[in-house]
Amino acid sequence: MTVQPDHLTEYLSERQKRAEIQERLLEARRAVGRAQLQANQILRDAQAESSRLIANAEMHKQQILRDAHIEARDIIRHANDLSARANVLLKNTEARTETMIKQASKRVEDSKSRRDTIIAGAYAHKRRILTGAKAATGDIDLLYASAERDCQRIRRLARVEAEKDVKLIREKARNEGLAMADVELDRRTQRDMHLSLENRS
Repeated sequence: MTVQPDHLTEYLSERQKRAEIQERLLEARRAVGRAQLQANQILRDAQAESSRLIANAEMHKQQILRDAHIEARDIIRHANDLSARANVLLKNTEARTETMIKQASKRVEDSKSRRDTIIAGAYAHKRRILTGAKAATGDIDLLYASAERDCQRIRRLARVEAEKDVKLIREKARNEGLAMADVELDRRTQRDMHLSLENRS
């Protein structure tokens, strides 16, 4: 079969295209293979990393459990110590409370006794005061009478002195004819009257 030049060119071009397509397909298969290998490697690495992380997590968990166990044991031991101390403190407190109650009861009894003594002494003192007051009543009456007599005597003396001053002032007014004499007379009269009223009160 004879191929014409145009047909030959077309035929060669078609073969070249097919060859290129096959080459691209082959390259694509190779790329897919490489990608598959990479994916498998990534998967293996991920599985290894996951196993390592799981192992580390398990180890960390065990360490946490051991630490928690030790801490719990220490807490329990400390709590037991505190409980023992609390029991001792409670017993001591109960003993001190009992002692304080006894002391308080004794103080109450002593207070009652002192109160009775104080009340009895107060009544005795009151009786002595009343007795002394009754005895002093007569002396008070005498003192009051003496004071009243002294006041009356002072008022009389003041009145005499005031009358003397009035006479002198009037004499001065008559002799000198000064108007101020009346003013002085009124002032002294008011003063004497005021003093007299104060002495009476």
